[in-house]
Amino acid sequence: MTDKVRIDTLRADLLDANNETFLARQAEFESNVRSYPRKLPLAITKAEGVWLTDADNKQYLDCLAGAGTLALGHNHPDVLQSIQSVITAACRYILSILPPR
Repeated sequence: MTDKVRIDTLRADLLDANNETFLARQAEFESNVRSYPRKLPLAITKAEGVWLTDADNKQYLDCLAGAGTLALGHNHPDVLQSIQSVITAACRYILSILPPR
């Protein structure tokens, strides 16, 4: 028998979760090697531009930024559109044969 938790059950448990619940789950499942996010007592559920929203629906100005969000902010429309176009384009790599692009 396995002790693994089904993903759909895990998601159902977290639908209406708050910061405390998310952080408890993080402590339970995440490796101790990655302890730096636990120093920030927030469970971020949404990020747009310079704003972060936590599981308690409070907004914060993202003063930490990140290498990927520093210039344009979180979920910039141009970046999302570029990612979407790549994802929906034809397959880029199949069985070690490169496509013409």
